[in-house]
Amino acid sequence: MCLELLKKNQYASEEQAFKKKDSQNLFRLKESAYENLGFPDNMSYEQRAELRKECSKFLRFTYLIDFLALEGLLNVYKYSVNELISQFALLVEDDSIHIVKDKNSKSKQSSEPIFYLTVDFSFTQIEEEHVEIQELKEFVAPPIGKSRVEEDFNMLYHVHLKEAPEQEEGSPPLEEDEEVPLDVNRVYQRRIVPSISSLWLSLKPSAEVFFADLMRCVTEGLSCIQSFQRWSRHDEMTAYVSVLEEWDDIVGNDWEAPASNFLNPQDWLEL
Repeated sequence: MCLELLKKNQYASEEQAFKKKDSQNLFRLKESAYENLGFPDNMSYEQRAELRKECSKFLRFTYLIDFLALEGLLNVYKYSVNELISQFALLVEDDSIHIVKDKNSKSKQSSEPIFYLTVDFSFTQIEEEHVEIQELKEFVAPPIGKSRVEEDFNMLYHVHLKEAPEQEEGSPPLEEDEEVPLDVNRVYQRRIVPSISSLWLSLKPSAEVFFADLMRCVTEGLSCIQSFQRWSRHDEMTAYVSVLEEWDDIVGNDWEAPASNFLNPQDWLEL
């Protein structure tokens, strides 16, 4: 609009008298730049200075618009990531377990789950290298000993079963055997596999695959918000930069076309 008013008020007579000369315009790049904006090449120095001033203002305005748009895109991205983190925090605090046998069935949860995990069972033979030996002392209850049921008693080792001898029907009951003396110093060797859950059970997706998919989703989200075309350093702004002289104030110094004409908040995220 500013250029239109400038052209209408100051250069009406020059535009009417302007005649294009193809043979000369091949070597008159600056004049061609004026021509691309609809101005004649025979303007005075004062008129050209006024035109360059308006073009510089317009280029500054394009940068201002892009900065505001980039800030908005950055806020959208940060809000989305923070919302995802807050949802993960709620899952960590929730100690309840919701098992859904069929994805199509309705869950008892108040909201839909963020993701599903499947558990695969693989009961393979455990190698000896995964087996550890744990020593268990004899269980000696008070008042003889100080063993506690909650901490020291193990059903598999501290309970001793003795087979009853066979007897014919109608025969008198057998006399009870003498009580076997308790060996308080006895130690049992218990074979355990601390990592049996990781050996026999596996989650799909695994932690590595889940993290990779999560980062892929975040990256795709960053790509999706790159839907706003830039104003600054756009191809269509080249015509306004071309009229500026070396001594003019050019925003962004060297004017080079970016790889994409869409705004990318990635550079702002790295700051």
